[in-house]
Amino acid sequence: MADINKIGYYSGLAAAGGSAAYCVVQLLQAGGVLGFPWGQIGVYATSLVIPLPFIIAMAALYHSADADAGSKVYAHAALVLMGIYGAFVAFNYLVQLLLVVPSQIGGNWEAVSSLDQTPHSLFWTIDAMGYLTLGFATLLARPVFPKTGMGRWARRFFLANFLMDPVIAHVYFAPVFSVSLLMLALPWGITATGSMLFLGLYFRERGQEAISAAS
Repeated sequence: MADINKIGYYSGLAAAGGSAAYCVVQLLQAGGVLGFPWGQIGVYATSLVIPLPFIIAMAALYHSADADAGSKVYAHAALVLMGIYGAFVAFNYLVQLLLVVPSQIGGNWEAVSSLDQTPHSLFWTIDAMGYLTLGFATLLARPVFPKTGMGRWARRFFLANFLMDPVIAHVYFAPVFSVSLLMLALPWGITATGSMLFLGLYFRERGQEAISAAS
């Protein structure tokens, strides 16, 4: 069990670090500090850091959940949704980084216009579905945590992250997109990063409790 706690702890911290880095890069791009292509590269690369460690941390949560209390069912459902989220966003960001941005740098904008993640495009919608799915995953995972210690904080942030879904949907699917509209989603940077951070800290607390119980 100690190994699971370590895996969950370090994976949660890695995901939180990726999320925080994404938020910084996104703000720099929105503020005009990072232009093409470094703004796009920075946003997609930091976003790509988030899914794998978050999925690993959620897998650790599933394996540490109490089957008798029924929480393992919620953890399993959340893990499945996390995998769907990861598939959506990883597919999108790899297409952008490996195909779209290099083609645009080479001047072939028209050749990849249908693949570019521009507002209301196909890959824009794929990105939206990924983050909306992530919100539902955190909602389902919430009952797995205890109502004490770091588990209590994880429950709060996981719920808050789900409650951002309507805002995320509005930002992605509003008829007219703008930078000011994007700023409505700023709290997601807190709810998502906090969810990952306290998921990791929950596992650290579990590990410390296991050591204390064994001594």
